[in-house]
This record gives sequence, structure tokens and C-alpha cells, in this order.
Amino acid sequence: MDIQRLLESLVEEFKTKRNATVFIEDNILKVIYRSTKVAEVYRDGRIKLYSGNFHSATTKSRINDVLLLARLSLGGHVRKGNTPMLSQRDFKWFVVTGKKRESFYEGITINLEK
Repeated sequence: MDIQRLLESLVEEFKTKRNATVFIEDNILKVIYRSTKVAEVYRDGRIKLYSGNFHSATTKSRINDVLLLARLSLGGHVRKGNTPMLSQRDFKWFVVTGKKRESFYEGITINLEK
């Protein structure tokens, strides 16, 4: 995964969104919303997701921004089923990819380059 390209896309995306910071540290792209780490993106396509137990609509939106832009940075087309997204039902978060739904937990790892 082209971490630098993804960094540039995320910086551009978050320019108008308050309280979001994106940077590279130890070859890992990190996304912070307010003071909470929400994602770590690795060069091999793995993405670790976090909420800091703040299950707000904005936290979920920032994480979904990362997932969408990471998929785009791979050069693939975004279509329903090939891009994981966070969803919510009855106050519980899930990572949904196509018809697969997995309960969200701190540090859940998604592999985009499978």
C-alpha cells in the first residue's frame, strides 16, 4: 500500500473536518480524532481500528473515511461488498464487508490486500 499517497488523500479529506490528525510514525500511518487513535494503516494492507470506546457518529465517520480512502489508494474500484465499512445496529458496532458482518472490538484488524 502506498502510505504516502494515502496520507496525502487523508490530509486533504480531513482539511475541513475538525479535530482530525494524520501522520506517519515508524512506517505506520496513524489517524487521530480528537485525542483518540482511530486507525493505524500498515504498508501490507492491514488496518487496525480503534474507537477509544467513543462510539459516536463522528468517530465512525472518520474510521469509514480511512477505510474508503485506503481502498481507493490501492487503485481498486469501490463497490458494495469490496470495501469494509463500520455500521451500527442496536447501539453495537460492526465491520461489514459484503454479506460478512463481524462485531467491532478495539484493535480489530482488516486486511485490504487479500
